[in-house]
Parts: sequence; structure tokens; C-alpha cells
Amino acid sequence: MAVSIYSARWSTAQVTTAAGSETVGIQSIEYRINLNKQDHYESGGHLRSNVTYGYKQVMGVIRIKSVSTQLDALLDKMEEANNSFSLHVELSDGTSKKVLDFQQCFLDSKEFSIDVNGNGVSAYTFTAKDVVEGS
Repeated sequence: MAVSIYSARWSTAQVTTAAGSETVGIQSIEYRINLNKQDHYESGGHLRSNVTYGYKQVMGVIRIKSVSTQLDALLDKMEEANNSFSLHVELSDGTSKKVLDFQQCFLDSKEFSIDVNGNGVSAYTFTAKDVVEGS
């Protein structure tokens, strides 16, 4: 099986809120899934006998060119209920694709910087109810 090396050049991201949707220029995306694993041991033994999982947590950071007007509008309405968004990312290497669907996302923070080339980059940190990975 060939290895796919996904590139921001070929990848796309779409942010959808109650106000509408917007395609953003993705620079990078990082996410992690924490399953809150617990190891269980039999009494008197030092070897693990069982594993159980607790709550699933999905956390991520998306870095985009300039800013996202949809996400910035949510930052202005943080005190309102149900100010969630969904994030649809299509990772691509130019030929193959991998789809990431982050569901019921909430913003945690935003960082903005201008790099040495004079390009603005916004980093939005978020949590999601779930992420579905597909092709």
C-alpha cells in the first residue's frame, strides 16, 4: 500500500455555522482523540488484566490563511448558547483524499500572527463532539 503524503496545497476546509458556510485556506490542522483509557489489574497481580474506556474527547487546532469571518463572528457571540460550528476537511495529495468531519465544534481560542513573508495566519483552537474519518 502506497503512503499518502497530504499537502495543504491540495487540501480544503469548510467551516459551517448557523450563519452560513465558508471555505478557508488551510495551512495546517492538528487534532487528537483522547479516549480516557483505564487499566485494570487483578488483585495481587502486576499485569494488566483488562482495559476500559471512558469519555471520548476531540481537540484540534486549524491554522488558516488570514482569518475566517464565520469563526470570528462566533468569537463575538461566545456567551450565546448553541454557537457551534462544523468543520469539513478534505486532505489530499493531489490524487487521493481523506475526509475529516468534525461535528458540533466549539471555539476555545484564537491566535493571529504575520509571518516573515508578510502573510497573516489565524490559529483557531476547538473541541468537537466527534470526528468521522473517511475517504
